[in-house]
Amino acid sequence: MPEQATNDARSIIETVKDLHAPQIVTLDNGTEILAVPKGVDVRSVKPLMDEYRTQPERRRGLATLSDLESFIAHATRFKAPNSAIFARRDEEAPSVTSVFDYHPEGPEIADARFLGHRGHYAFPTSEQWNAWRLRDGKTQTQRDFAAFIEERIMDIIAPGDGAGDAGSLANDMLAMLGGEIAGPSKLLEISRGLRMTETAEVANAQNLATGEVEIVFRTTHTDDKKQPLKVPNLFVIGIPVFDGDAAYRLPIRLTYRRDEGRILWTFKRYRPDVVFFDAFDRAVARVKQETGLPVFIGQPEKAA
Repeated sequence: MPEQATNDARSIIETVKDLHAPQIVTLDNGTEILAVPKGVDVRSVKPLMDEYRTQPERRRGLATLSDLESFIAHATRFKAPNSAIFARRDEEAPSVTSVFDYHPEGPEIADARFLGHRGHYAFPTSEQWNAWRLRDGKTQTQRDFAAFIEERIMDIIAPGDGAGDAGSLANDMLAMLGGEIAGPSKLLEISRGLRMTETAEVANAQNLATGEVEIVFRTTHTDDKKQPLKVPNLFVIGIPVFDGDAAYRLPIRLTYRRDEGRILWTFKRYRPDVVFFDAFDRAVARVKQETGLPVFIGQPEKAA
């Protein structure tokens, strides 16, 4: 091939190579982009480099803690100057989450962090709280109600027992309704009386001036005295909101209705939300004090 033709071929080859080589293009705003010919893959070398690391590039991962003490200890162990805690103040799913690599204050993007190293604790509500919550507002037959009272008799306390009360709710309710609060012995007596008459027909039921309910049963297996059974409209339970937490006094209002010769019972907890959030806020205050970290109500951003 003539020398001129050879030089021309080489020139064409070099031009084609240049046109198909990746090009770094600088935009007007200073941003650099990589222009790659069609059909050419661009792959990061980071996975290859990570194979030769002797330690992680950064801390990341989520630790799920099983009690509040462990959450506090974990947060204290890994906290950094910009770490933060987020508290989810929700009756259905209360929790606290620590974010150790959280953003520092200020608008600078260069100071942003990955938010990938965390701890999490979901508050478990106590067995007692769940038992009363599941029956709250539900209509119960006389037999079911009596059985439930006997089963939960250890939760029922005298009005003056020294359990935390989140604002003296029991006393407030007593003053408002003008009723008389029954203690555990009275409730046990009532539950047994109701079980004895579970198949009897109600002859009369009325509210007394004291706030009690007076019920007269018509039965075929007792004498003609038909002594009325007096049932109070209020009692108090002392139960913890969360597992392992202190007990709260929580008033219970008891109501009934007649239905074709039967008595149907309903009880409702008085302002359980106030008690719940008092217990939650106390726990969060403890977390803030013992970790020394700021606490935000809500949920953190997603990790980068």
